[in-house]
Amino acid sequence: SAAEPFAPNHLILRVDLDRPYLADVGFGNGLLEPIPLAVGRYRQGFLEFGLRADGERWWFENQPSGGPGFDFTLEPYELADFAAQSHYLQTSPESGFVRTVVCHRFTADGIVTLRGAVLRRVTADGQRDEVLTTAAAYARTLAQVFDLQLDDVDVLWEKVWARHQAWQQNS
Repeated sequence: SAAEPFAPNHLILRVDLDRPYLADVGFGNGLLEPIPLAVGRYRQGFLEFGLRADGERWWFENQPSGGPGFDFTLEPYELADFAAQSHYLQTSPESGFVRTVVCHRFTADGIVTLRGAVLRRVTADGQRDEVLTTAAAYARTLAQVFDLQLDDVDVLWEKVWARHQAWQQNS
């Protein structure tokens, strides 16, 4: 709720041109281009995003297949203001970025996401998930879809697959 204290947790840019815009290049499966910094719904291709506000606090609502968005204020911050949260996200065993390997890529017709062993393709026709079940399929997907060539992909795959199996048992 708006009464909760605000702590900066996501770096965004306000760009002032003919009017203020929200520009965000770091939210993996979010905006393709800036949107006006104004309450409303915004379409980019087949994806729809939203901005809402309550007093000084804003919420970016990501497109439905992209998961939750983030909140922000228009107060200016320095990069150092994000250091503690960045460190936590990169190192804490509680962080989703530590627990799960994630890759996002925009394509000509949508978004491709690899979260653990699950490859998700989102297009105007909908969402399709595929579970990668072998190290070879995982390495091929990293190389062909995300242009990532990893020397230790077999070691990574063992961790990804073990986490995927544990997730399946708990769901």
